[in-house]
Amino acid sequence: MIQKLVQKLNNKHFLSLAGNGAMSVLAMITVAVLYRALSVEEIGYWVFFQTVAVLLDTFRTGFLQVALIKFYTGTQHDRAREVIGSVWFLAIAITAVLGLVNLLFVPFQSHFDNPAILVVIQWFGWSFLATLPSSIASWILQADQRFDRLLILRVITQGSFIISVVLLVVFDQMQLQNVFIVNIVSASLASLIAVFAGWSGIKSVGAKTISCVKEIYHFGKYSVGTTISANMLRSADTFIVAYMLGPAAVAIYNLPGRLMEIIEIPLRSTLATAMSSLAKAFNSGNKREVAYILQKYAGTLTLVFVPVAIGAILFADIATGLLVS
Repeated sequence: MIQKLVQKLNNKHFLSLAGNGAMSVLAMITVAVLYRALSVEEIGYWVFFQTVAVLLDTFRTGFLQVALIKFYTGTQHDRAREVIGSVWFLAIAITAVLGLVNLLFVPFQSHFDNPAILVVIQWFGWSFLATLPSSIASWILQADQRFDRLLILRVITQGSFIISVVLLVVFDQMQLQNVFIVNIVSASLASLIAVFAGWSGIKSVGAKTISCVKEIYHFGKYSVGTTISANMLRSADTFIVAYMLGPAAVAIYNLPGRLMEIIEIPLRSTLATAMSSLAKAFNSGNKREVAYILQKYAGTLTLVFVPVAIGAILFADIATGLLVS
């Protein structure tokens, strides 16, 4: 009985949902711990940093993730290595450029009196570099539909961070600076595991070609605009609140927004499985299959969102209370 249940659950849809669900649950636990251990102002600085970091990381992700899935999925081995190597080349270039821009601001820190801006200048470059291998590994695993490995990678990233934060609390070392340090350490640990496990595809760097780099670049320059625009709409309110009301207001404003994770879990899970399936069908020239997949996933999402949205509205007060009380 148990074996049959395990076999039924061992599919890409459930593993994708489990991965996103686990990340959301772990993220909410992290928020609950941080809100209890740090001051409201420090939480505001942390939320502001995360917002800026995600927005800037969107440039790398939006430029390369969709392109990798499109050109990599369902291709031959040599072509797959060429795509991965070219993505690595562009990812290193983007990371280096944004890291250099960050480095140029370091000598001028004394000219900024806003602590929220200072934490971004001090910590963004290190965080952006630490997440590079694990980010590419997650894109490859998604394209390969290896959601079991993707789940492991995500749990390692978020789980090691939560454990580190709890240890900071236990040993009375809970300071905002230490939170940034363990955040980078956790990201570095996940990246190292991805590299040594062979999930990152870093060995394919030498297989890149100029033609493939140009192909990915010309595709990515359009997809990145869409991704950044969508993320800007989500981030603009945080920047406005931080500028007008300060970090404490950012911390308070961010808290109910965490409940949006409940809505995003089925959305991200469905998109993760749909994108690779769509890319495979498109690369095979099967337009009928592309249309079928679009219709199937659109209908499924509609049916799932209605009860999830109703539940989020009815139990919003309880969920928010669990995070801070």
